[in-house]
Amino acid sequence: MDSLFLDRAVPVLQNAQGITDEDRASLWDHFYNSRNPEELARVLQSVPVPDLVKHQLYDAKKASMPAVSAVDKAIAVINRIGQLSPKTLEVAGKYPKIVSTLIGLTAKKQAPEPDAG
Repeated sequence: MDSLFLDRAVPVLQNAQGITDEDRASLWDHFYNSRNPEELARVLQSVPVPDLVKHQLYDAKKASMPAVSAVDKAIAVINRIGQLSPKTLEVAGKYPKIVSTLIGLTAKKQAPEPDAG
């Protein structure tokens, strides 16, 4: 079965200790109403359940996300560039090799994962 069709929240919630069935239902809703792991982490901050459950749900949500294509990444960069001020764009235009190097370094780095708890 394609991993995109797995209900990744169910195993976490079935095995979770110290939560009620109402908690499980609410957490399942939060899991599927969140667009991405970061949004889920923000929502779970105010939910009174064990941190282990929050972290497992975050990891499950992260695993459920489709891979971002190179084209999508390029479009995101173009959109971000479009948000820059004219002054910043002017400076960047004067130093294209430096900007290219910085973009390349940034693309290689991965952002730290937000704390789900």
